[in-house]
Amino acid sequence: MTKISTILFFCLLILWTSYSTNAEEQHKSSTAIAFLRDGQIWIAEHNGQNERLFITTTGKVKDYLFSPDLKYLAYHGTMKGEVGMFEILDIESGKLIHEKKFNLKKKAVHFNRWMSKIKLLFRWVTLETELGPMGMSYEYDIEAGKADEINWDTDIIDYDTENTLKVYHDTVKDDQNRRMVGFDQLHLFDLKSKTNKIIYTIDRKGFRRGNEVRLTKPIISNTKQYIAFMRDYKELLVYNMSNEVTKKISDAYVLSRNFWSPNDVYIQSYSKRKPVVINVQNPTNIIFLPRDGKKFIWESDEHLLYEKNENTYRYSLRSEKDKLIIKKALQPTYLFNYLDNKKMNNVEPYNYLEKMILSDIKLKESNLLHIDNKRLWLLRNSIFARHGRTFNNDDLNTWFKAKTWYKVNPNYSDTLLTDNDKSNVSTILLEESQR
Repeated sequence: MTKISTILFFCLLILWTSYSTNAEEQHKSSTAIAFLRDGQIWIAEHNGQNERLFITTTGKVKDYLFSPDLKYLAYHGTMKGEVGMFEILDIESGKLIHEKKFNLKKKAVHFNRWMSKIKLLFRWVTLETELGPMGMSYEYDIEAGKADEINWDTDIIDYDTENTLKVYHDTVKDDQNRRMVGFDQLHLFDLKSKTNKIIYTIDRKGFRRGNEVRLTKPIISNTKQYIAFMRDYKELLVYNMSNEVTKKISDAYVLSRNFWSPNDVYIQSYSKRKPVVINVQNPTNIIFLPRDGKKFIWESDEHLLYEKNENTYRYSLRSEKDKLIIKKALQPTYLFNYLDNKKMNNVEPYNYLEKMILSDIKLKESNLLHIDNKRLWLLRNSIFARHGRTFNNDDLNTWFKAKTWYKVNPNYSDTLLTDNDKSNVSTILLEESQR
């Protein structure tokens, strides 16, 4: 290698390293980790730092799901006594768009997934029936503002997040003579062109009832290049939409959430009840994940988050090692582009603190740690606005006129401020001065 070639090589290496580092840092800076702690939903930065309460619910949350675009948050849990709650939050406005209470002795709710940005799939389970617990699937439509019962099992249908493709299973059968006659079919339906394609078929002829083979759990990949599905709950198969070829990946039990890695390089599943990661292009390349881990969720194509011993860990596929990220953090969820979503950032904490101010509750410095500068400014002025003060600043006037509680008081003066009001003004000013 000549001297010039050597210099050029190292220059390119430095540029590539710089690019990779910047890309990784940009990725990290635009993401966050959500988790459960003491029955409430918390959030932290990519490195586990800057933990803060995301929302304050009326009960203890057992499970939660963010919509793909982070505009909505569905959660369910328990309240006092035998009362359960099921709520959906509009994150931008901080308002509940769905609120349901139910008797925990009689009913239970189980989330399946967001089928698109506005459709949540879940099941209501009636606990007390003659045949034991009985479940029914429902689809909650954000735009329609209601939940409709659906006549198909959640294990036999899936949509892509943009709601352009649907994959579903159906069966043509005849139960005469206790033999299954017909076909099990997997369909790919294009919701835009309204075209339907059968992508996989099983001939049921000869199978006896109870021993028939079934196609279940179809899952469209993130890039919409693949469809994974189960054959008889034992074999994991993948259909490639580009070349229309289906191949067996492994013997596995498929997870229903966060199955594909972000760019569809890997599949996270279970093989012989052990958590594994499988390379889609090279299925023999299987990585066994920590067996005592649960709630695995993809963070990138090389990292997963998971829960172990009531803490959240990060697992590296490259090093095959894990690292403690957040203590006392259950059911971690990775939020892509969270910090880029300005409408989402700090919305609920602001609303919560605003309610404290309107209720004449004294704030603590710790309440303000994770509120950005603009919202600190709005909070401070809400102390005056609650007594009807008008403002010379157009942004403040626009902000408070949109509030239902704001009423202009032509006789306003600072003498209307309570002792807690004055204390809150001082507390916020101190926090602002230290930034």
